[in-house]
Amino acid sequence: MQLGANTSGLVDKLKRERDRFIAFAFASADILMELDKSGKIIYVDGATMRLLDKQPEEMLDKQFSEIIHPDDSDLCS
Repeated sequence: MQLGANTSGLVDKLKRERDRFIAFAFASADILMELDKSGKIIYVDGATMRLLDKQPEEMLDKQFSEIIHPDDSDLCS
């Protein structure tokens, strides 16, 4: 059973889907974040410096709730 060509095609398709998702995410948002189940930020990219005056690396391992204004917290639950 040969997996080389099929695997390569699948990997290319997954990369295209990933790139499409990233492009879509940045088209509709200025900051892209990934949170774990507890709400901890595990990935950040985008305009964090402009919007939050922080580098993306500074936001890793923080709780998402820490960066949300208290008046908006009910929108994030």
